Parts: sequence; C-alpha cells; structure tokens
Amino acid sequence: MEYEIFYKPTYSLAEVKLSDGESIQAERRSMTYMSANLTVNTGIKGGVLRGLKRTVLGGADIFLNTFVAQGDAVVGLAPPYVGDIAHREIRDETLLIQGDCFLAGSESLDLDTKWGGVKAFLSETGLFFVKISQSGYVFISSFGAIQERRINGRFRVDTGHIVGFTEGLDWKIGAFGGVKSTLLGGEVLVTEFNGEGTVYIQSRSEKMFVDWLTPLLPQPDKK
Repeated sequence: MEYEIFYKPTYSLAEVKLSDGESIQAERRSMTYMSANLTVNTGIKGGVLRGLKRTVLGGADIFLNTFVAQGDAVVGLAPPYVGDIAHREIRDETLLIQGDCFLAGSESLDLDTKWGGVKAFLSETGLFFVKISQSGYVFISSFGAIQERRINGRFRVDTGHIVGFTEGLDWKIGAFGGVKSTLLGGEVLVTEFNGEGTVYIQSRSEKMFVDWLTPLLPQPDKK
C-alpha cells in the first residue's frame, strides 16, 4: 500500500494505491473516486453492545466499505467536512478516536465501539469512540488541522477539539471554570487527561462553528 495526502490541512484528500490482492476498509461515505478494477463489499463493524446501541443509543455500528484490488488500483478518500487527514501506523497498541474521525484503515485492524458514558453523550465528544487495536495503518480525519500532542501528566482539552487519544491515559470530563463563568458564557466541557500518551487535537470545533454560523443565516419569517 502506498498513499499520498493532498490539499492539507483544510480540504485534505487521501489517495491510496493498492497492489493486486491488497485491500482497505473505509467509512462508507468517504470514497470520492476509484479504479474500475476494485471490488467493493459493505459490512458492519460493531462492538459487544451492538444490540443495545441499536435499540437504545440510536445505532453506533460502523458501516464500512472494503475495497479489494484486482491488479494495481487506486482509491481517493475524503471526509464529508472541511478538515485534515493523518496517517498513523499502529503496532500492537490501542487508539481511541471519535466515531466520525475514522476514515479508513487496513483490514488487519480490530475495530470496536466504546461507550463514553453519560457525560460524553451530553458533550461534544459524541455518542461513541472507535477503539482501534492490533497492528496496521489508519487514516483519521478532523474538522480543521490535526495536532499530535505528546503528554506526560495532566492536560486539558476542550471536548469539541478531541479527535482521539492512545489507550492507557486516564480521562474524565467536567465543566471548565466556576459558576460565574458558566452563567455568563455557558458551560464549557473539557476532558482532563492524566498519564503518558498521545492526544490528537483538531484546530476547530464543529459545535463552535455552527454556533458562529447560525446567527448569520437567514431566519424564517414568523407569522
């Protein structure tokens, strides 16, 4: 497998070249172009809580397309939003990323979903994380540019800016600031990490962008 990432960091697109028999699994909405000699199979990757997710949590299964090359082939992959793409090699380790940030990866990876708790559900971190383990490569995407931050100790990140982090870091979600700042500026939730590992941070927040954009949009006439 060879790859190249174009148009970083705002409109990134990953072009992946596959040799005969090689394959890649990708988020089902991510394909922008592909060779005619690629076969595509669609399947579901989910975790041990699959039944609960479907009936109670709204369905956190991961629908993936698997592209298999019949000869030398190419596929272009991009997220649905404006942002960056990063390629990472995983070697017998575990990475947790937001579900919407998984773009693609090798079939050798084990993908699972991890329930983040009630606070995560109520915050910008979203409903679930994708838990990526074993060995292989992964493409992760972000809203804005991706910053890879190595930490050792306590470190806080606004929940809306978290792309993912390495397993082994302790983490908890809480309000930032006191009662006064909450009343005046609204509640800001941050994730406090503790330990040694890597946090992947996106330079923009979807929620903050929507909050900024909404007042600028034409409002319907009230009758």
